[in-house]
Amino acid sequence: MVKWMKRGVLVSTALITLGFASPTDVVRGTENSSLPEKSENTDNGKPIIYRVDADSYGLYDSVLKTPNHYVHLADETTARLFADGIIEEAYEQSLKKFGPVIARKIGSMYEEKILPEFKHAIVDAVAGMPVDDLNDLKVSDDPASGQGEKIVHLYHQKTGNDLLRLHVRRDQPPKQGYWFNFHYHSYEDQFQSHRELGTVFWGKNMPPYWQA
Repeated sequence: MVKWMKRGVLVSTALITLGFASPTDVVRGTENSSLPEKSENTDNGKPIIYRVDADSYGLYDSVLKTPNHYVHLADETTARLFADGIIEEAYEQSLKKFGPVIARKIGSMYEEKILPEFKHAIVDAVAGMPVDDLNDLKVSDDPASGQGEKIVHLYHQKTGNDLLRLHVRRDQPPKQGYWFNFHYHSYEDQFQSHRELGTVFWGKNMPPYWQA
């Protein structure tokens, strides 16, 4: 009898300790089993975000980017198409700078040898740039005359800041006649270095001034 009473006390104690789950508690436990548990002292300051449908994006604008916030960057194909248009404008400005005398003699070589190299420079400069910003890039239309080096500058129309500067310099190596050295400068180093594109031979006699 004493043993039976002791066993009853132990069973009662175990039931009290573990507790009974009411039907309501079972239902609640089932409903909440799919939600993540939040442990103590694990708050990292970031809100918990659950999946939402497309119509709810506006409520989570700080964490979910809508199509209006998507920035499309120029890939290499887009950059090349853009560069093609720039090169056409640069060629027209180059002929204006050369003047008829120089253009007749070196125009075709300049088009075949120099401009393709400058196109590579343009592609490298604009690839990865937001596509919307490409519309803001313009070609200058005031090449330098006389002995000035400027052919064209590729610049941001809104800011007025240059991106690339296409220049030509007259060289006269000893006993080698006159050469035109085509190069460009980049915003990347504040236009300090000369980035060679190529040289074109003029002849033994001094060339006329630009736009002559």
